[in-house]
Amino acid sequence: MSLHPNEHAYQPGKSVETALHQLLVQVEKALDQQETVLCVFLDKEWAFNNTSYDSICATFAQHGVDYTILRLIRVTLEGRLATVTFCGLPRSFGVSRGCL
Repeated sequence: MSLHPNEHAYQPGKSVETALHQLLVQVEKALDQQETVLCVFLDKEWAFNNTSYDSICATFAQHGVDYTILRLIRVTLEGRLATVTFCGLPRSFGVSRGCL
């Protein structure tokens, strides 16, 4: 199963910025042709921060990603630490979900 051409995640050379650029080009074309434009934006931070590891790995498996690569992705995600500094004191904790 191949990714849709408008999919901008998990591909070299594509990102949130390229997705927004593509959207803006389409909006500008529509406005130049005096068409009505409606844009709906989703909170991408919430989505990527709250995606479960099971969901991420299941999606990769559906796209035919090799099991060894899947395990590497899962171990990388599960092994992440976040560090927060509060009042000058750093504190690290494990990240339990999300892919950012």
